[in-house]
Amino acid sequence: MKCYCCNREVSLVRHVKLRGDVFASLSGLTGPDDPASIAYEEETTFRSAFVSPGCYGVLDSPTGTGQIAGRVYGIAGRSRGGRAALYNQVKYAAFVRKKARDLGIDIN
Repeated sequence: MKCYCCNREVSLVRHVKLRGDVFASLSGLTGPDDPASIAYEEETTFRSAFVSPGCYGVLDSPTGTGQIAGRVYGIAGRSRGGRAALYNQVKYAAFVRKKARDLGIDIN
């Protein structure tokens, strides 16, 4: 399994709601169809991600933010305080299979 933040191969991951570039600025955006506006929305929207225990330790702070590999990330409040689920390889593979099934993809 790969950590979303540091891109390292790890045997355990935490499932969090993560967003990137939490300090992005809205200045200079011209409207909802502006490519910069679309990129801003994608970067600042919380989404499901798997992070290594080391990266989780950095992000699981009172503010829920931390810098990893030169980039600032943030985790949602419900992912803080050690509440993010811990996944091993077996649990992660089951999660991936279920998500694939939900999308109508056969990965077996």
